[in-house]
Amino acid sequence: MAGNGGETEVYTWTQTLQQVTVVLKQAVAHKRDLKVTIRVNRLQVECGGRVLIDGELHRPIKPGDSLWYLEGSRLVIELEKANNMEWWSRVIVGDPEIDPTKCEPETSHLSDLDGETRQLVEKMMLQQRARLQAERSSSQQGGSCLKR
Repeated sequence: MAGNGGETEVYTWTQTLQQVTVVLKQAVAHKRDLKVTIRVNRLQVECGGRVLIDGELHRPIKPGDSLWYLEGSRLVIELEKANNMEWWSRVIVGDPEIDPTKCEPETSHLSDLDGETRQLVEKMMLQQRARLQAERSSSQQGGSCLKR
């Protein structure tokens, strides 16, 4: 599925390395009909008193950084992964799985990184450039190393 995710009878989902986005298939008439509970290892969604999702998450999340909202009449839940260096094979334990080895990372830019990580990457890039320049200089200065 596009977006490195999958589909169940109740919802579709996509993911990046940092986040899992769940979109409920059922239309929601009013926000007041919803009860969404997001915990480190559990997600619960009730709509009009009917339980739609109630299960253990595949991996832990950061509940304080996760949120839900209505986009039109669709419930969207954005779960921030606790470990943003892995792909999930499913959202809820017991749901159908995808092959995470087929997930494709999104293109990223230095501006997407936090300050500390960005500084580290920029330092590594400068070191790499300096190393390449040094290699070029030494190969140009060396001339011929063949003895006559």
